[in-house]
Amino acid sequence: LLKSRAERILSALWEGSTTRAAVRAALETTVSSNTAGEHRSRDVAWTVARFLVDLGETEARWLPEALVDGFYTGSRHSEVSAYLRRLATHTGGRDVAIQALKKGRADEDKDVRAGCAGLLIDLGVIVPGTTAAFADDEDLQLLHFRQLLSDPSTAADAVTALADDLWGEDQSA
Repeated sequence: LLKSRAERILSALWEGSTTRAAVRAALETTVSSNTAGEHRSRDVAWTVARFLVDLGETEARWLPEALVDGFYTGSRHSEVSAYLRRLATHTGGRDVAIQALKKGRADEDKDVRAGCAGLLIDLGVIVPGTTAAFADDEDLQLLHFRQLLSDPSTAADAVTALADDLWGEDQSA
């Protein structure tokens, strides 16, 4: 009840031409204060980012990283992926989303790492170590790389990623 009331009020303030900038600044401050340090709240970052994307905000450069925080809950992966895909369809959004996903692959949380790797693969981005996303499903890994190798635009990067995994330091891949 309180959450839906807050969403209605913030939405109404967002629609006002004189209050939008103040709402954006306040929400950005809320996210930045909740995404660093020991008091980090991934829920706050995820909730604020999702709310802003629902309002049509796609310009804030911190949005993708805040959305990536949503991956920490495994049951939320498909919803997080949908928001990041939506953000990636806007001008300039794809590059920023991909950078946030690449950064998320180094996160301390395995669900975040797996979610980021899986979405990077879905977006056709080849980065070293993406084979680790399929660690438990070799058939899926094989299918994925067959698709990548059959496309001349991704074949070289796919072979490079496999070679990096083969000779890389991470023995779990």
